[in-house]
Amino acid sequence: MKSLMLVSLLALMFGCKQFDGQLNVNSHLVYKKGNSSEVVLAGEYTASVKVKGSDKLVLKLQNDFEKKKMVLDLPKGTILPSGNGDLSFSAEDLNQPFAVNGSVNTAVTYSDVVETTERCALYGSSYCPYAVTSIANNVLYPNYAYHCGPSTRWGERAVKYRTVMTKKGLSLVLVQNEVAKAKFEGSEYSEKKEYLFYGSCR
Repeated sequence: MKSLMLVSLLALMFGCKQFDGQLNVNSHLVYKKGNSSEVVLAGEYTASVKVKGSDKLVLKLQNDFEKKKMVLDLPKGTILPSGNGDLSFSAEDLNQPFAVNGSVNTAVTYSDVVETTERCALYGSSYCPYAVTSIANNVLYPNYAYHCGPSTRWGERAVKYRTVMTKKGLSLVLVQNEVAKAKFEGSEYSEKKEYLFYGSCR
């Protein structure tokens, strides 16, 4: 039942996010790739972890000697914590020679409140006369018509906002026969404005 509650939240939380960091392989790690097996040699690697679609965890790693991509098929229904918490996949869940245990941690910080003015748009409608030429008895006559169309002008408004800075950390340990074969540590950082006040546009 635990594994039945995991991919929708995983995709929701990580979606297009990529966690960049390091993978430390303590001893040679064998993993399945299709119908064959491959080996990641012991050593330190620059690595990234990304969720692909809603059912695959992609681990990319490289150093001066090799470059690998490991795709872990997740069980249907997987749930990762949306903020802080632990996660666990057995070797059977992943159809790999190793299990994966880990944790997610999220730190949110806020900047000072900024009070300033920002450009804004005022929308309305206007009646704009334009000339239409008609011909009668070989003489050109201006014939005025009116066209109603949208008009836009730019103004300013007072605002207050702060910047929300979110750093998500992902830690994964690859375990085989109760031995930690490799460990990934990575993070993802994002910023967004959080508006606390909007003045009227003038």
